[in-house]
Amino acid sequence: MIRRDYLERLIQQVVQALALVMGLRDAGDLDVAMERLDETKDLVLGPYRLMLERLDPLSISQLIGQVDLDRVRLFALLLAEESQLVRSSPKPELADSIARHSLELYGACSLAGCRLQPTDLERIAALHASGPDLQSIHPELQAELLRIGSTDLGEPAST
Repeated sequence: MIRRDYLERLIQQVVQALALVMGLRDAGDLDVAMERLDETKDLVLGPYRLMLERLDPLSISQLIGQVDLDRVRLFALLLAEESQLVRSSPKPELADSIARHSLELYGACSLAGCRLQPTDLERIAALHASGPDLQSIHPELQAELLRIGSTDLGEPAST
């Protein structure tokens, strides 16, 4: 019960932080938006941050306990937002790799038993529609993304 309450508060903090980040992005203040997003990653991931940023998603899903899968899901959400910020930055070419990593994490979460929310499924479709090359995603993750309802990973989704 205490763990669930903590997670609920964490989710609310992420929602508030993302609203701020989106506002900063819309105002064109990308540097501050990236700083706030980075602070939010620290909040969500805590001591897991280095591991989650460096390990491949399939390993993450095997190492993280069931309770912490929601942290991985929130990290995927933060990466999805980061990919949007980077698309608006002077280095938009980095956005596709960030979007691809977000998709990999969503797939790994689902494989590990994390229940994705409807907003997660919408985000997955939006990430795919943004056009990253997904052929480098592990086949098991591609299959899971297809299973949970994303569009055909061979072709970008039409909007």
